[in-house]
Amino acid sequence: MKKHILCLGDSNTHGYCADPADCADGGSRFNEDERWTCLLQKALGPDVLVTEEGLSGRTTVFQDPLHETMDALTVVYSLLKSHEAVDLLIIMLGTNDSKERLGANASCIAIGMERLVRKAQSVDCWG
Repeated sequence: MKKHILCLGDSNTHGYCADPADCADGGSRFNEDERWTCLLQKALGPDVLVTEEGLSGRTTVFQDPLHETMDALTVVYSLLKSHEAVDLLIIMLGTNDSKERLGANASCIAIGMERLVRKAQSVDCWG
């Protein structure tokens, strides 16, 4: 059975491309030859499955008053269970936690990340 890596992140994991001129396909999302998750998959080879769970605007634990269910804390359980068995979880989050409207400082963001990691560790999904 392949080792399974789940990449939980924001727009960087999703592959958001702010300027279509920067994307090979001229779109708003980098293609499979450009996204870091796909490059990781290619580098690790066929014995590993890399799954991207990226969402532009996603936060660690903070509810965004403008967009519903954008925080990873409320979805990490279902994501991990739907992709089980997971051997490694890579979390690339925190940038959107610094949005002014969320009012979080660096200490709050770090505590939020710790909460997210602890919740992920508690899910019975690990390979």
